Amino acid sequence: MCVVWGLSWVGIKLSLEGVPPFLGSGVRFAVAVPLLYAWARARNVPLGLDRQIWPVMLWSAFFNYGFSYGLVYWGEQYLTAGVTSILYATFPVFTAVFVARVLPDERIGWGAVAGLLTAFAGVVVTFSQDLSIDGVVGSQISAALAVVLGAAGGALSTVLIKWRLSHLHPVSLTLWQMILGSVGLLACGLALGEWRTVTWTPRSVLGILYLGIVASALAFTLYYWLLQRVPAVAVSCMIFVNPVVALLGDHWIYGSEVTSRMVLGMLLIFAGIGLSEFRAFRYGRRRVVTGLEPAETTAVDGTLLLGKEDPGGTSSRMAAEERASGSG
Repeated sequence: MCVVWGLSWVGIKLSLEGVPPFLGSGVRFAVAVPLLYAWARARNVPLGLDRQIWPVMLWSAFFNYGFSYGLVYWGEQYLTAGVTSILYATFPVFTAVFVARVLPDERIGWGAVAGLLTAFAGVVVTFSQDLSIDGVVGSQISAALAVVLGAAGGALSTVLIKWRLSHLHPVSLTLWQMILGSVGLLACGLALGEWRTVTWTPRSVLGILYLGIVASALAFTLYYWLLQRVPAVAVSCMIFVNPVVALLGDHWIYGSEVTSRMVLGMLLIFAGIGLSEFRAFRYGRRRVVTGLEPAETTAVDGTLLLGKEDPGGTSSRMAAEERASGSG
């Protein structure tokens, strides 16, 4: 999984060689939709949606696909795949901030604030080499900001999903979001006239097929399979490995240099994630140790945070355990 999602950043770079950002990202998810639909029908996954959840579904799909992936694809035109993946690793920090604002039962503490500042420092360090060069291209600065804003958009979608859509089957949720997202991205690309500059090269086609089949449809299926067999905390730790794989893949395919500032920036971002997520990680580890099933799961590529139903009262037992232990 780390290899699949880590190389997806290189796949985006390959697709951008012949297909502009909005059309390229839209085609990616359009490729994944029929595969997910076939899998859902084969597994008898319910696909119907209640009318009252459509507004939240539309907004979550917009922030996660139209806003987030649109900005990421646009930004990666001017950045390397490795740098883009490092910048997007700020996603968990934004999630912690939005959770504190949207979900009434969650509060943002000093650890989350320190994590946000540390991760921001990591973003600055990662891009500081380009900023220190005279005559730096303004589009590179805009691209870096776009990727970070894309991470924030994906985080906001994550919180919306947890807030109102966590009762849906994960495959049904992913399918509907990809349908809505691909339609929006394709419409945006057509409106901007991107179709005039499309060049279907073997590398761009390979990148789109990899992203649609492997990094979207297959990866999500494998991810849900893993969650049934591996503790969610262990699966979520893959987010620390994805940028490393992206840097190595970028170096292998494009010959991009892996600088000490990139490594330092990546470590600072990871430290920020650790500070902001320490409390949740500690509680998640306690659930694993005590044999309690995690009450929620987090997708490591920055797209989903799905709350699980708790018919057996797992969350209540965990809360009672935390109160008994005196944890805050």
